[in-house]
Amino acid sequence: MEFLPEEYKIPSSDDGYLKPIEGTIKFRVLSQPILGMEYWIDDGDKRKPMRVRMGENTPVKYADSTKHFWVLCAWNCDEERVQILTITQKSIQKAIVAHTKNKDWGSPFDYDLTITGEGKGFDREYSVMASPKTKLDSKIQEHYDGLEINLEALYDGDNPFQAVEADETVKDAVSEVVESLK
Repeated sequence: MEFLPEEYKIPSSDDGYLKPIEGTIKFRVLSQPILGMEYWIDDGDKRKPMRVRMGENTPVKYADSTKHFWVLCAWNCDEERVQILTITQKSIQKAIVAHTKNKDWGSPFDYDLTITGEGKGFDREYSVMASPKTKLDSKIQEHYDGLEINLEALYDGDNPFQAVEADETVKDAVSEVVESLK
């Protein structure tokens, strides 16, 4: 008797964000990235990211702690859902740029990328591998096209999912919780 189903995966956070971590993530780029500089501020009990567009100035007191970022929409191949991917790691950015400049690979809209992170904390190193080019499944494209994700909202500290309609599984889960509270 199996303890867990063979296809079981530990669920990730439900915040809609995909992050390079220790381990492997496989994704397909769905949007052009927004670019800029990111720094963190203390916002009461937690830290909050602040972002400015390329060419804009960050406050002087954060100048030493800013990082160049890319933020884009991606299809998480493992979880089969659209998420927002933030990339601040230069090694990942350089690898993706190298693929895009290579005439055999070109745009990452045409293939999946796998990022593998090994090590802990500041010692973590990343590798990026491209899968063979494949056409994006039309159902994924239709799903993404139906979402209203505003990446530009991140520059104002707003939620890029604000206008996003919850998918049916989320709506069903919320309905079940509401019903159980009655």
